[in-house]
Amino acid sequence: MKNAKFPFFIFKTIDILRNYTGLNPYILRMKRDVIDLQKTSLLTEYAIEYIITNQFQEPKSIGKTLNITDWFGDSLKDKYQIEFSPRKLQILIFLGETRGTYHCMVKYRVNMNPMEMFIPKKALMGNFLIDDYHTVQVDFDRYDMLASLKDPNRKIKAHQKEAVQFLLARKKCILADDMGVGKSMELTIAALEGNFDSILIICPASLKTNWKKELMWYVPEKDITIIESFNGKTKSELEKHLGYGEGKSGLSTEDLKKEAMEKGKIVFERDANGDGEVVCFSKNEGIFVRIFEGKTTEINDFAYVLKEIMGYIFHERHLILTKKGIQRIIL
Repeated sequence: MKNAKFPFFIFKTIDILRNYTGLNPYILRMKRDVIDLQKTSLLTEYAIEYIITNQFQEPKSIGKTLNITDWFGDSLKDKYQIEFSPRKLQILIFLGETRGTYHCMVKYRVNMNPMEMFIPKKALMGNFLIDDYHTVQVDFDRYDMLASLKDPNRKIKAHQKEAVQFLLARKKCILADDMGVGKSMELTIAALEGNFDSILIICPASLKTNWKKELMWYVPEKDITIIESFNGKTKSELEKHLGYGEGKSGLSTEDLKKEAMEKGKIVFERDANGDGEVVCFSKNEGIFVRIFEGKTTEINDFAYVLKEIMGYIFHERHLILTKKGIQRIIL
């Protein structure tokens, strides 16, 4: 993410800093330096990722001790000029994270004051953020009741409840259950339980209606939108997509396209989301991913697409279920 290539992220980050009222010490320092002192050169790729990712993250008490790798312990010895190589870190407070690091208040010896540290994730032997997923509380009866309105025999099974709890206990997760055991149901309930403002499902075009049907067990149809490209759509197809009878809209093709865009029903390849964010949508059996430079690329390798998305979108949670071709994705 080079500054020259991604001006949108710089503007977004400056806006976040200008309005930030949280307690994160790194973001507060960046706010002072960038906003007050006008040192915009400090907005490196790492700084932008960190600020966007952690703008809503409040300091979280941890109080766990983890083993660390030898190479990281040796680097701490050299950096802080201490007489030994630490082999454990006490994680006192979690402040934030990026794709490759944790930002925490830590101790590497008992008789020291807590210090702020950016820790490579691969240096820690364990994940201090993950609690026992069996303790995650979900009102599964609510979902059984909603499903019973259409099918009284549809019940969430024990293994599906466990999968939902597992997903909710993690920010990034691959659900790799066998085919036919209910991954779509598990992912749907986990997404709904996450209490997110919006949920984006990225899938091959042939599965879009399947996902809509799955969601409709628990979500009103009016709350579900299938995003499509306008390319190649006739006026009658646009009218049908918007709920008009054929030839009864009284609108031109361009007006229909404009209405579809305003209602979030269609993504325009030429000017989709003009502020520069990623726009992803399915077309035929390929996936189109538009990334920040006005270019739209068709990629048929679903695994590659998802990995690219993980690298560019700073969202709170990514949940993936395995289908053909994505079993080997590493988050």
